[in-house]
Amino acid sequence: MYLIKLAFDNLEYNLKRTFSLIALLTISTCAVILYQGYVEYCREGMATGYISTSGHLEIATKDFWNGSEEADIYINDDQLNQIYQYLKTDENIKFFDTVLDFGGLAGYNNNSTVFWGKGYDHPEKYFGASQGLSVFEGDEQIMVGKTLAQKLCFSLDSENKDLSFMCNSPESGICLGSLEVQGLVDTGVPQNDKGLVISTREVALNLLDMDNAASYLQIFLEKNNLEEVKESLQKNICNISPELIVKDWMELNPSFKQVNDMNETQFFVISIMIGILIIISIMQTLSTAFMERMGEFGTLEAIGLNKSQNIMMLFFEIIDMFVISVIFSFLICIFINKITSCLNITMTPPGYDTGFPLVFLFVHKKVFLSFCFIFICCITASIYPIFSICKSSAIKLINRK
Repeated sequence: MYLIKLAFDNLEYNLKRTFSLIALLTISTCAVILYQGYVEYCREGMATGYISTSGHLEIATKDFWNGSEEADIYINDDQLNQIYQYLKTDENIKFFDTVLDFGGLAGYNNNSTVFWGKGYDHPEKYFGASQGLSVFEGDEQIMVGKTLAQKLCFSLDSENKDLSFMCNSPESGICLGSLEVQGLVDTGVPQNDKGLVISTREVALNLLDMDNAASYLQIFLEKNNLEEVKESLQKNICNISPELIVKDWMELNPSFKQVNDMNETQFFVISIMIGILIIISIMQTLSTAFMERMGEFGTLEAIGLNKSQNIMMLFFEIIDMFVISVIFSFLICIFINKITSCLNITMTPPGYDTGFPLVFLFVHKKVFLSFCFIFICCITASIYPIFSICKSSAIKLINRK
């Protein structure tokens, strides 16, 4: 306890030096935590976005995953009914939906363009209309991407709201039809909206003149037990048909791992750079402070403190400053997060035309590791002063006062 009190007294004795060290540690800790919070926010945001689009899991035929254009890429009516029976009994599954992909040419008056459409059993769970209505009560009602409507010179105020479609059906060949546009969709990605058509699966089946079928099933889980559910689901789905394969959202979105790995690498490199700067700064500051206090250490050793106690006192000083900086940095990070939320600061990723609110996501484990990283930097920076105390005698230290 005496050494701890002595360490506090030393910090209080030279407040200017103490405040400069605490400020250095606080700023460095805030930088690491905030950047890690930003990386974590990007990761969770991307994961949530991908999952909301593809689901946690998807079931489709092997030919569908291989990109085949044959009729057997679809899950047929008998297979769908068997899959439904199993999914309804699995308590791990929160929600599932059946999706049918279709595409071709869309036309309005004298304009035409390529489109890609998706028919859902429950499209209202995924998309809401930015303009018009997002209901799908009629047999021939659809929503189209905002950019697609602009390319076709279509307006919801027009008297004629029907778009003409030409699709290639694997069962019936070329199919022609017209569907009424109820609303416009804005996903925030113009490249996606320039050909997007959303309908119910029933409307898509009628347009393609097909019997009950689906391209794939999307599954959303209740809990974060992806691997366990995927393994169990694949085993049971194989009993229905060996051609059916289950893929998780990370397999469906390989760009997630690439972007996340890039962000993690950037964070690691920046953390190393911050760590080097911290070590150099603290070593420089501590070394300067040590040279000024050389006689103090020699006097303390002469009146009874041995070298190990001198070293422990210096160690306690570093811990005291680290704890104070941790408290300050934690409060500052929370304050900055609140400020960004209150000011509604947004960022717009490349390829998007709408921004997302900037939030720093603080994960307890990552924050703890950040604190450990700064603490290790502090201990590393104290090696030189400790080595100097060990190699110098008390007389030599006093004479250098």
